[in-house]
Amino acid sequence: MSTEEGDIVDAGQEFGKFQFGGSTVVIVFPPDSIEFDPDLVERSAAALETYVHMGERIGRWHPLT
Repeated sequence: MSTEEGDIVDAGQEFGKFQFGGSTVVIVFPPDSIEFDPDLVERSAAALETYVHMGERIGRWHPLT
């Protein structure tokens, strides 16, 4: 399975996968729209890796008005 730049991908079509134990997820938020949970902030400040499970809360969303 490989996808190259310019390939057409149908909605729902698999075009990549995560490997157990080696995946990184990047989440992008608008500025000042999320307040991260204190434990996550503390561990990040101490440069400690934090494992987060799918569905686990990491903060609170503050909708922009």
